[in-house]
Amino acid sequence: MTVVNPATAGSGSARCVCLEVATLISAADISPRVGSAGPVEAAFEVRLDAPSGVETTVDYATVDGTAVAGSDYEPASGTLRFPPNTTSLSVTVIVLPGADAAPAQAFGLALSGPVNARLATTMAIATIEYDDDAVPAPELTGLTPGTVGIGAPARVLTLHGQRFHPTSTVSVSGRGVVVVSTQYVDQATLRVSLNAWATAEAGPRDVTVTTPGSGSSTCAGCLRVTPAPAATGAAPALATGATERVITVSGTGFAPGAKPVFVGGSGVGVRSTEYVSSAALRVTVSVAQTATVGDYDIKVTNLDGGTTMCLDCYRVLAGPTVVAMTPPLVLRGSTLPVVITGTGFVNGVTVQGPAGVRFTNAIAVDSTTITAVISVELTRGRGVDLPITVVNPASAGWGQGTGRCLGISV
Repeated sequence: MTVVNPATAGSGSARCVCLEVATLISAADISPRVGSAGPVEAAFEVRLDAPSGVETTVDYATVDGTAVAGSDYEPASGTLRFPPNTTSLSVTVIVLPGADAAPAQAFGLALSGPVNARLATTMAIATIEYDDDAVPAPELTGLTPGTVGIGAPARVLTLHGQRFHPTSTVSVSGRGVVVVSTQYVDQATLRVSLNAWATAEAGPRDVTVTTPGSGSSTCAGCLRVTPAPAATGAAPALATGATERVITVSGTGFAPGAKPVFVGGSGVGVRSTEYVSSAALRVTVSVAQTATVGDYDIKVTNLDGGTTMCLDCYRVLAGPTVVAMTPPLVLRGSTLPVVITGTGFVNGVTVQGPAGVRFTNAIAVDSTTITAVISVELTRGRGVDLPITVVNPASAGWGQGTGRCLGISV
């Protein structure tokens, strides 16, 4: 504070650091509604009239009025601590259920012992209104399943408890786990859908159910966020046409029931998956003859929804194709040498025909030509455009190619 004399006195001035502007603490009155169905939470808002650069504290304690602690409400006491620049905190008191016909009753919240502030009000009053239509506070007792994997989209959990309401909402503590939707099933059951982002951290999370205007209930550590599986590769490579061949998907974090899928092309189908360990899955795969040749991503998903993608982790090779056979027409009961032409043939190739037709001594002369001996049973029926299938060996990914170029006559 500065005092300045007028010019007639020489305009002298003096300054004194002697004025303090105190931060004021106040609490507002409330009117909670409660019925006979269950308790509600009454929240007193305690405020600072302006932000403060230092921590501000104040003690609080409930005080009986016409409402009595233990029968009308649960007593509460403690110390509120306002971090710097925080202007509002709340004190929650449980109001116990009562009969609709009961008269309104009141209790107080007394403030005392302020530090770095002064009291603008020393007491706030809660006037309890009894109304059987009042919605009670929820009580959350647990949830199933109790895990969600990092990366999980739309993981569905069932929450168990009592006094749930159609307006009840659900939240999860920490970052990266988001409630997408909440379905009210009945007073004891809520069903929620969660997304666990790839940036979520593994570990326990609190789950809270809140019914607006009535209160909330938290189940501490009820939900565990688990690490996502991570595929790092798969072998051996298969070729187009490979049928029900086993490959091993390698990685980390696999759990029993983990399922891989191949992404980025078409025609690669998973027939079955066997869990070997957290680092390996044995997968039976079929590759269509028309499958896309090239690199595929592998996506592995655990039962808890945790998932990640391994980019370009697997390569599908080109299998053989069958274009023609010379001669194209063979008599029933005959055995003779033939030449099969196409693409992608390798050493160790085998040739298969329809029922009653057998190929032996198959030799891949080069990638476009196979010589073999065909034998047709005497009882084999006639036909045209019958299939011939060429199967490459494991070294070429068990690729298969089929061409309809066989004719059988009398």
